[in-house]
Amino acid sequence: MSRRAIIRCVLSILMLVYLLVAVSMTRSSISASPFTGIDIKINDTLNTHFVSAADVNALCGGLVERLDTLPRNQINTLELENILKKCDRIEDASCIILSNGILSINVTPMIPVARVFTDGGDSYYVSAGGKRIDASHHHSIDVPVVSGHIKSPADVMPMLPLFAKLNSDASLSAWASSVTITAKGDIVIIPSVVGHTVTLGDVSNIDSKIDRIKKFYKNVMPSKGWDYYEDISVKWSGRVVATRRDKKPVDNRPITELDGIVDEILDDETMLVTTTASTKSESSTTEKTI
Repeated sequence: MSRRAIIRCVLSILMLVYLLVAVSMTRSSISASPFTGIDIKINDTLNTHFVSAADVNALCGGLVERLDTLPRNQINTLELENILKKCDRIEDASCIILSNGILSINVTPMIPVARVFTDGGDSYYVSAGGKRIDASHHHSIDVPVVSGHIKSPADVMPMLPLFAKLNSDASLSAWASSVTITAKGDIVIIPSVVGHTVTLGDVSNIDSKIDRIKKFYKNVMPSKGWDYYEDISVKWSGRVVATRRDKKPVDNRPITELDGIVDEILDDETMLVTTTASTKSESSTTEKTI
């Protein structure tokens, strides 16, 4: 190898060493420099305000107030993410330090779909995925209230399709004031319009059940009045079974003979059946498949 080639090789090595040292020193200098600011973003697409920037700051130990005194190498972004993700009100979180020295924190909050009150006196929220969210007077949101025979979040899981349906429509959400589960396991809605209850049974065929309720409200309630019926049940396929509040016999006939009278056909798919007995058995109504 010629002397010129050796010199070039040595210079290349020296240049490489210099670059490595320079980059290392630059990184060390940057990591020891203070932050230039903090950006906390809450991905609250539904504007629930269930998690605020102040909540995130508190969970992070008050970083907003003391960040300008901390060097960048004292903040472990992975540790911050884990702290935020452990909060039951937060679905996901990411923390990164931008090249301009900004600490960027992005948080996706849990979206509560119902407030649960168990028969044991416990209270909490549930998310769309069925996760439990501890209730606090500092964090409240207007969602349907669920009560009755509930012992654990597992009892609420089958109702998630109902909550999804209610929360997908502002008018339905406003209509369903609260929901209760009876001892038999029936789901009963207490509407914001007082005077009656609505029995769903379960959440199977929920679209059809909600559709039948709407037809009943449109075609029957305006003439009968909102408190004429005590309960409106859509448990049975193709039928709306409405229980009259006044259970007195008509024309001296026993009440039992009046059970299951077909009042009218709401449309080609829906039949209105009225009863004067609140203890009407399920077997007394023949199921009609839509």
